[in-house]
Amino acid sequence: MGSVATALKILFVHRKIAASFLDKMGEGIGALKCGMPWENDVTVTPLPEPEKPEYLSGLVHDAQKLGAGVINAGGGTSVRSFFYPALLYPVTPEMRLYHEEQFGSGHSGGPL
Repeated sequence: MGSVATALKILFVHRKIAASFLDKMGEGIGALKCGMPWENDVTVTPLPEPEKPEYLSGLVHDAQKLGAGVINAGGGTSVRSFFYPALLYPVTPEMRLYHEEQFGSGHSGGPL
């Protein structure tokens, strides 16, 4: 058994299909099974770094403050080391999450 961290950061979707895409993507995120890595069919697990949920929450709040909305139900909520994926729209270059690596080093601007 192994694990992999995957994050879709920015998706470019034509305006004509944006609403439909967001609905379907939000539904897809809602269908993901959350739990512990050793449980069957789980695709979303707790984060290994204890500070990461707070960091990710900060990115979501910054984006909301600058006009993004959380599209999926429960997106961006966290409990201890678990952070539920958030689908945000619209995202602009003024937002931290547009530039900052969410699952790598946790900051922008080079190695730790």
